[in-house]
Formats: sequence, C-alpha cells, structure tokens
Amino acid sequence: MMLTYFILLFLTYSILSSLQMPCLRCGCAWWLGEDWNARCARCGWDCEADGYDDDCQPLPKFRAKYDAFCAHIKAGRAPRWSK
Repeated sequence: MMLTYFILLFLTYSILSSLQMPCLRCGCAWWLGEDWNARCARCGWDCEADGYDDDCQPLPKFRAKYDAFCAHIKAGRAPRWSK
C-alpha cells in the first residue's frame, strides 16, 4: 500500500513538473533526467545552452512556442513534431 502511494506521488510530481518546462524544440513534456543537462525524451534536445533562463522561464524568443506547447499538454494532447 505504501509503495503504491509513493509511486503515485512520484508520477504526479513528474507530470506536474514536466508541464512547467516542455521541450522548446518539439513540445514533449518528458525529460530523461531532472538536471539542466537532461535531454528531451522525444527529440534529444537539451535546454541547458538555450531555451530557459535560470528561473525556469522560457527566453523571450521561445515564449510563443512555450505557450502553444503548454496549451496542448494541458489539453491532454501531445504537440505534433517531425524531424
């Protein structure tokens, strides 16, 4: 029972934190790690060099993409992306 609780807590935290910082290249909400050098699970992009500032906010040139990606994710849809 306790293990189930911790798994649900972890998944909830993961989902909520990913909604705050989607990949600014493809819109994916999942990252392969929790550090600044983590890579996007879909396209492999990392936001360490460009994309988010030190307060986890998108840089001005990415703001429109960020808003669009967040709207898709909050609606329960994965943003379209192709290489």
